[in-house]
Amino acid sequence: MCIAGGRLIADTERDQLTPDHRFKTRAEMAVLFADLPEALASTVEIAERCSFRPLTRKPILPRFTVGASANSADAVTEEAAELRRQAEEG
Repeated sequence: MCIAGGRLIADTERDQLTPDHRFKTRAEMAVLFADLPEALASTVEIAERCSFRPLTRKPILPRFTVGASANSADAVTEEAAELRRQAEEG
């Protein structure tokens, strides 16, 4: 929420969640919707119909060259070191 609002965690004027902002358990939902049991059954049916599992694959990242040895066998090692250096620098 801080990122979306462009605020800092330390900012006391930012939007904040309450303890009720969480997923309730099946038992808690059954109590909340005791007067509408078909609502719980419909929710489960909709969730089952929407179930989707994407195929997993390795990340596709662009290659970049590092120094004069970009074509050598050490290029991959140097690429990882360069990426780490840039990440640590921010």
